[in-house]
Amino acid sequence: MHLTGASGEWVRIDHAHETGGEVDRSLFDGVGWVYGPLLGVSGMAITKGGTNLYQDHSIKAQVVVRVPGDGSVVVRGCYGGWMYVEYKGVRGWGAPSTLCANPLTTCA
Repeated sequence: MHLTGASGEWVRIDHAHETGGEVDRSLFDGVGWVYGPLLGVSGMAITKGGTNLYQDHSIKAQVVVRVPGDGSVVVRGCYGGWMYVEYKGVRGWGAPSTLCANPLTTCA
């Protein structure tokens, strides 16, 4: 799924594809809106066993929580390539390419 914007807890997408299974397939092409809390992503554990969530959409911001590689988070919004998510009741910003929306891939 490719997020292109957000309004409140709704996120705009322009396509959704399933990859990593027996056959890659397109699930949706076009522009649509999805309620963010229904979407889940997970930490990638690319740095020292976890993914940092920041207080703001900047790596210079304070880290509010660390998501383990197998930890699931709920999408609350986005800003540019950053995802605003919630993990165990704590909300924070995941840097671009640090959260994985498809557990069947490495999201590399």
